[in-house]
Amino acid sequence: MTKISSQPSGKSALLVLGGGYVGLELSQAMRRFGSKVSIVERHDRLVHQEDDDVTDAVRSLFEDEGIELVLNSRVKQVSGNQVIRLKLFWSKTERRKR
Repeated sequence: MTKISSQPSGKSALLVLGGGYVGLELSQAMRRFGSKVSIVERHDRLVHQEDDDVTDAVRSLFEDEGIELVLNSRVKQVSGNQVIRLKLFWSKTERRKR
């Protein structure tokens, strides 16, 4: 198991469920270590409780860093061991990837 505080070996991918502060910090750190990162958020914006100007800046920063954002999405099912399968319910989904 790789420690979160250490750099992952090889190419890795991280799927973060939720666009709150902890998930965003982890996402950004792992992206900077070279992992492919996707964030699934049920609201139409990250850190949705913040003002629009803050959420817009956060979104722009994460898109610029190459983090995939899947907004307005709810997790329906997660399954698997070595290969994880995720089923989402998308409602007016906006998916952004650079």
